[in-house]
Amino acid sequence: MTRSRKPVNPLQQAKDQRLRGLLERAEQHRSLEDSVQALLPEKLVGKCRLGGIQNGELTLIVPNATLASQVRFQQRALLPALRQEAMLTQLWRIRVRVSPPVFRPAT
Repeated sequence: MTRSRKPVNPLQQAKDQRLRGLLERAEQHRSLEDSVQALLPEKLVGKCRLGGIQNGELTLIVPNATLASQVRFQQRALLPALRQEAMLTQLWRIRVRVSPPVFRPAT
């Protein structure tokens, strides 16, 4: 008799409340990042990452200054679209941070 192996959801297995809370926040962040990616213009999709949301400010992390300028230029058009999301109704500003990717040499 063989037992089928189903993928285990870490949220269901976490016994520690702190770990469960952390995993839930990570899932919310991933879900929100997917929503933001879906609303970005095609040339920015996959190039911006969600840094976080605090006090009505959404932080987007981009790899270079060129993309940062494009996001800032399109901020007025992006804000109304982003406010349609349930978690972003109080959004009033998009903050853009430049963080180049870090490449570590293989050892």
